[in-house]
Amino acid sequence: MRILTDLSQVKPEPSCLTIGYFDGVHSGHRYLINQALVAAREGGLRIVLLTFHPHPSVVLRGAEPFYLSTREEKLALLAQMDLDLIIIQPFTPGLAQTRGRQFIDRLIERVGMVSLWIGSDFSLGYRREGDIPFLQRMSAERGFALNVVEHKFDVSSSLIRHALRQGDVALAAHHLGRSYCLQGPVVIGAQRGRTIGFPTANVEVAAERAIPANGVYVARARLHPPQGTPQDTASEERHRAVVNIGTRPTFDNGLRTIEAHLLDFDRDIYGQRLTLDFVARLRPEQRFDDIEALVAQIHRDVKQARQLLRVA
Repeated sequence: MRILTDLSQVKPEPSCLTIGYFDGVHSGHRYLINQALVAAREGGLRIVLLTFHPHPSVVLRGAEPFYLSTREEKLALLAQMDLDLIIIQPFTPGLAQTRGRQFIDRLIERVGMVSLWIGSDFSLGYRREGDIPFLQRMSAERGFALNVVEHKFDVSSSLIRHALRQGDVALAAHHLGRSYCLQGPVVIGAQRGRTIGFPTANVEVAAERAIPANGVYVARARLHPPQGTPQDTASEERHRAVVNIGTRPTFDNGLRTIEAHLLDFDRDIYGQRLTLDFVARLRPEQRFDDIEALVAQIHRDVKQARQLLRVA
């Protein structure tokens, strides 16, 4: 699989092309891509995926980034599929002004598109003028095959983002087809957890990542090897975890953090990368009258997490 960062870098050859932002590479995305893959292999065509960064809403409407996957994480997910070429096209105001007809011609000339695979809600070009009826006309005029894949699953990236804003990580996982995860280095925090008997790993994630609503969660944690050692999955450490996302209202209502208490674990892991695969939300974040009440609740959280992880 090759990865290019602009359409201008592509050498045209007969290709089966699918286009989308593919945030999170959820179950609906994978279904569409697999349909295109099967058709490409049967037709002896190169299979090409065109995606964009940043998200069009960030460029066009100034929306706050709330990505289900960073650029690098999306690439890692797509790399698990049997694609020949991925193009990550920068989405710019200039690109947003491109007319639909001009963009289709560019795909034919630059990529060699002979077959286009898209979802039923797809559109491209200036003000989304390149909708399905437009593409059907262009298909007949320009001679490429258009394949519109109806959503087999009632799923969208927007639906998953909404679930995360509600703290419903179980629903997000259902639509993703896997646990929703956050990954980042373990950084030094306020270190209050250790003083009350529950040391935590403060995980620093990319600012643009979609973080679930404040609250206490059950998660499976994957501790990656330190830098300079082999980074294969076999060398990961697996742990159970209770994760607090929020501002610690019992202490200081400070900056929002992601703090993971790894069960039956107490070791210095500063600087190592930790991935949290969310399983369920236990409760909202809350303020307690005193530290003793907080500690008692954490004990209950840990007990419930152990029970959930035994059956999950």
